[in-house]
Amino acid sequence: MPTMDASKLLQLQTSAAYSSKRPQPQPIQDVLDLSPISDSRSGSDASSHGSFAPALQTIRCSRCHRTASFGSKQMVSFGVNSYYCTRCASIVGFGSG
Repeated sequence: MPTMDASKLLQLQTSAAYSSKRPQPQPIQDVLDLSPISDSRSGSDASSHGSFAPALQTIRCSRCHRTASFGSKQMVSFGVNSYYCTRCASIVGFGSG
């Protein structure tokens, strides 16, 4: 097996890496594309996803784990992303009465 000089090997690797025949990398997703997903999809692929509907955001009582929709009057906030239902809030002393 013939040996290759290190400088020739480096030169060969460099020419292969910067060759004009080498394909340019393509991004998997265009991060600057701000169009909705349904506009960028084509044909049956777009129709299979349906229309975008935001999920109803629910919050859970930290004590009894009851759930309520976000913004309802049934929950009392006592910290960042921490809630009591009105029943538990009155039990622990966060109630209004």
